[in-house]
Amino acid sequence: MGLTPFDALPDHAQLWAFTSGYPLSEEQKEFVENRVREFLGGWAAHGTELTASTLILHNRFLLIGVDQDQTGPSGCSIDAMTRFLRELGKEIDVDFLDAPNCCYRDGETIRCVDRITFGSLANKGAVDSETTVFNLTVPSVGELRAGSFEQRAGATWYAKAFRLGEPAD
Repeated sequence: MGLTPFDALPDHAQLWAFTSGYPLSEEQKEFVENRVREFLGGWAAHGTELTASTLILHNRFLLIGVDQDQTGPSGCSIDAMTRFLRELGKEIDVDFLDAPNCCYRDGETIRCVDRITFGSLANKGAVDSETTVFNLTVPSVGELRAGSFEQRAGATWYAKAFRLGEPAD
């Protein structure tokens, strides 16, 4: 148990997705990866190590997965992860816990904005049901692998939350 390669996590492993809101520099990315791996190597629930891993996608999305087959995360262990991420963010001036929670593709560029801004973009038609969005609520590693993390907005919670229309011709 303990730290494991991300690819070794089973599909049913629980997943948390966080964003920095902007791309991390290579130095920030390396620092985050090392610190998160260090944390996960000793992460425990009620004194029992958790089998967990991390992955950074697109230099901005921090993913943490845990295989709950042996031991599932407890409220206290999740609180410990939250405290760790808060402190880690302070070290590099990145807020993984209060970053913009609407991330989408604008061509090849990934943009992250707050809900009010995303709603305004939807009202203007700048984003619509075909816009590719990142679903930070994807619950499992298997759903991440199946493509549920990055998909068209019309197939996600974005569609109802922002009443997304069809793209303009």
